[in-house]
Amino acid sequence: MNIVEFLNSKKLTISCAESFTGGGFANSITNISGASNCFMGGLVSYDAKIKENVLGVSKETIDMFGTVSKECCEEMVNNCKRLFNTDIAVSFTGSAGPNPSEGKPVGL
Repeated sequence: MNIVEFLNSKKLTISCAESFTGGGFANSITNISGASNCFMGGLVSYDAKIKENVLGVSKETIDMFGTVSKECCEEMVNNCKRLFNTDIAVSFTGSAGPNPSEGKPVGL
């Protein structure tokens, strides 16, 4: 059973807030037949201003912890769940490289 079959069998919905994955998660879900029944949408917020102004991550969180942080990721997922009104939300942030981001190592 794949994730779409599982979500549909439980009548659950999912959304995503992506940064460094650049829409890869949304793409992987929507490539599975039946995704339209459970996947409500996603937001790729690559830039900090989009995280703040569209996704609703607080400026204070970004200033204090950066966009590559657990705190930012938590705000991303909570706001995503609220924005898309889904049962489940996932968020992704990190430093994909080739250079460190915000002084944090590539691969974080």
